[in-house]
Amino acid sequence: MLKNLVKDLKPSSTLAINETSKQLEQQGKKIFKFGFGQSPFKVPEDVVEELKSNAHQNKYLPMQGLEELREVVAKYSSKKKNYNYKSNNVIIGPGSKELMFLLHVILMVKLYCQHPVGFHMHHKLF
Repeated sequence: MLKNLVKDLKPSSTLAINETSKQLEQQGKKIFKFGFGQSPFKVPEDVVEELKSNAHQNKYLPMQGLEELREVVAKYSSKKKNYNYKSNNVIIGPGSKELMFLLHVILMVKLYCQHPVGFHMHHKLF
């Protein structure tokens, strides 16, 4: 059953757009990529240097994300929303698609997005 669900999934619209823009670039056309999850801007040099200096830290992270980052997010959200959020109630994920998928799995409900680009496969699974 699961195999048929996975087999019948169509490619993500986001990935299809990326492939089309790549082909147009190869034809010499100037493309500005504002697709979801992809910035057309260069990564700032200080960020590049910081990534280089931390590249040796290549171990798997905790499932909920870095504790220090979760604490900062909880503190910021608590201040912003006048509520006492705890870091153990914060999840840091690798991207919106993964986090949306986790919401589907955890809540076992269908989530509706105005423009579910790339999320159509999640709707078919639940």
